[in-house]
Amino acid sequence: MSGYSAVSKNIEEIVKQHEGLVRRVAHHVHGRVHSVVEYDDLLQIGFIGLIQAAQRYTPQEGVTFPNYAVLRVRGAMYDYLRKNSNLCRKSIRMQQQTRVARDNLRRDLQREPSQGEVAQALNLTGTELAEWEHIMAANFNSSLDEVYDEYSTFFASKDTSAEQKIDQNTLRETLLVALKDLSEREALVLQLYYVEEFNIYEVAATLDISPGRVSQLKSSAFKRMREALGGDFEELI
Repeated sequence: MSGYSAVSKNIEEIVKQHEGLVRRVAHHVHGRVHSVVEYDDLLQIGFIGLIQAAQRYTPQEGVTFPNYAVLRVRGAMYDYLRKNSNLCRKSIRMQQQTRVARDNLRRDLQREPSQGEVAQALNLTGTELAEWEHIMAANFNSSLDEVYDEYSTFFASKDTSAEQKIDQNTLRETLLVALKDLSEREALVLQLYYVEEFNIYEVAATLDISPGRVSQLKSSAFKRMREALGGDFEELI
């Protein structure tokens, strides 16, 4: 059993041992939101999350302290961003506006609109639209990976054989395919709820829908994934 209890382990020692972990997470998060927050601010918040992780961690099979700490540290950073920035909400709102603009242009023009036409419809320059699309794509694609990578620690085996590693890689690819088959709204709900760690009311406010609708979308997403993954889905949850 690990000795990472706040009672049996010096907090300062834990921070020193896992400073690199906090810096890696801070670099990753800062790379996505560098325009709205300083790296040093994220780093300080990350260390607070690390201390909280050390205080709350309870050793259990398949969940090491570093794996648990990554969740707490990243969660602390995202919580800080939610309180101090509207980036996530702006990104989602822009994604919705872009989708509506494209749909309207397709209907009116009877063809796929150009980037310039979409930008004009949104009152943006071509460069501004490209920057927003980069942010939206980065947020969505990395979130698909994080949904698996972060939460897979809770069903990972302590001793992984070569055969098990192959099975896990296959399962990961299957999961990513299942996630990409979700509707945009279903994927956003899972992203906000499990990756950005919004509660159900924050998800509802962000997407401008009722909490009940959030629950429906989450249930429908699970149903789609269960159909795609079969018995493997039960292992994941």
